[in-house]
Amino acid sequence: MLRGLGDFVGSTSPEVKALQQKERDVLRAAVGDAMDKLASVEWKDPTDVRRALDQCAADLDRVEKALERLPGLGMVTEKR
Repeated sequence: MLRGLGDFVGSTSPEVKALQQKERDVLRAAVGDAMDKLASVEWKDPTDVRRALDQCAADLDRVEKALERLPGLGMVTEKR
């Protein structure tokens, strides 16, 4: 996921590219936040660990879905 964020090449349009890069940076921060939350969990109570893992997985899933939409961010789409 981080590789996908790092390898992302934005639009050739400067305005769209700036919007895409800003969103990419937000997504990178979200991945970092998810990892930081996971690292701060005390590994004594299995229930807390499971809850933290589930939350991290949900956060990363949201980032992955947003990453898939990133190339189309700011682009005009045709509605039919």
